[in-house]
Amino acid sequence: MNDHLHRKRGRRLAAVIYSSMAACLLNFQAAHADPPTASLWDVGQLRAGQNLATSLRAHKISPQSIQRIVTALDPYVAFKRIQPDTVYRYVFDPEGVLREFTLEAGHRVWHLTLTQKGGAVVRPFNVTRRVETGVVDVVVDTDVGTAIRSAGEALSLARRVERILLTDLDRAFELRKGDRFRIVVERIHLAHWVMQYGRIEAFEVYRGKQAILAIGHNGGYYDATGHSLTRHFLRFPLSYRNISSEFVKQRKHPILGGVRPHRGIDFAAPIGTPVWSIADGEVIAAGWRNGFGRTVVIRHNYGYETLHAHLKAYGPGIKVGRTIRQKQIVGYIGTSGLSTGPHLHFELTRDGKHRNPLKEPFPQAVIASDEREAFSAKQARVAALLSPDDETAVAIEMPHPVSTLFQR
Repeated sequence: MNDHLHRKRGRRLAAVIYSSMAACLLNFQAAHADPPTASLWDVGQLRAGQNLATSLRAHKISPQSIQRIVTALDPYVAFKRIQPDTVYRYVFDPEGVLREFTLEAGHRVWHLTLTQKGGAVVRPFNVTRRVETGVVDVVVDTDVGTAIRSAGEALSLARRVERILLTDLDRAFELRKGDRFRIVVERIHLAHWVMQYGRIEAFEVYRGKQAILAIGHNGGYYDATGHSLTRHFLRFPLSYRNISSEFVKQRKHPILGGVRPHRGIDFAAPIGTPVWSIADGEVIAAGWRNGFGRTVVIRHNYGYETLHAHLKAYGPGIKVGRTIRQKQIVGYIGTSGLSTGPHLHFELTRDGKHRNPLKEPFPQAVIASDEREAFSAKQARVAALLSPDDETAVAIEMPHPVSTLFQR
C-alpha cells in the first residue's frame, strides 16, 4: 500500500515538474525565437466596426483557422470587449497552415501555439511595450516587397514600402535587380514579438555608386537638401490606368468626326470605378457640361485646375465651393455626354493653358525655414543609423499605447 502511494505521488510530482519545465521551455522559445522567414507572418489591427473574426477574414485567414483561434482563446479573452486598434500577429508554416497567433487583450498578451495534431497551447505574457528603430537591409532580386519579406519582415511592411514607392513619391523609384535598399523603420514590440510597425523614418537606394536618400518629416519625404519627394500632385486620378486616348495635338473625334486637339487623357475603366482628386483644392464646377456630361472641375494651388468628365455620378459631398483633399472621391466612371463607352476624360490646365498630366513637372515643396533645425536633427539621426559602423537598433520605451503612434 505504501509503495503504491509513493508511486502515485511520484507520478504526480513528475507531472508537475514536467508541466513547469514545458512552460519554462515555451517562455524561453518565445523569448529567443528566430524571426519568421519569407512571407509566413504578418501583423494586423482592428479597425472601427470590426470584430476579431472580420479583421482576420480581411487578412485572408481561413474560417477554420479563425474558429481554432476563437475556440482556444475563448476561456481567456472577452472577445465582445475587444476595442478598435487592438493589435495581433499570426504565423504560418511553409505549407500555409496557421501555427501561431498572438493577441493583446485584457492587459495581457496572449500567445497561442497550434499543434499539428489539432491541439492548442495558450500562454499569457505581461504587456511590456517598446519601440526599436532599426534598419532593414535588402538586395532586390525580383521586387522590393519579396526582398523585404525574405529578410524576415512582415507582409504589411512590404506593402507599405511598395505603396510609398509607387504612389506617394513624385519621383519614379523603380527598383531593379541588384539594387540595395535600406529602410529605417520603427518595430513595435509587445512582450517578445513584433506586433506592429511605426514610422518609416527614411529609406535609401543604392545603384552602383549612386545613392538616393529619402527622409520622413511631417508626413512627407524629403531628399538630403530638404526638397520634397512626396507627390503633392498625383499622376493618375484613379487606380485603373488603361489609357484609351492620350494627350495629342490632333485626333479624329470618334463621334463628331473631323480632326481636333485632344487636350486631356482618356482612362477606360468599368462603370462605377472611383475617380479621385489628384491634389488638395476647391470644387469650382459640378454639373452637366454639354458633351462632357457630368463634370467636376477643381482648382488647386500653383494655378492648376483639373477637369473630370463623363461621370456616372458625383462623389459624396461634391458641391461647388467645397474644399477637397488629395485622393478624395470626386465621382465615378460613367459614359454621360458624348461618349463611346465608359471612361474618364481628364484634363489639366495651369494658368488657363492645357498641360499633359503624364509629363507635367509639378512644383516641388521645400522644408520651411522654421523646420530646418528639426529636419537637420532627424537627418543626423538617420545618417547615424545608416552608417556602416552602426549595426545596433535604437530602443525607446513606449509609455503610450500603440494606437497613438503616427503611421504613414
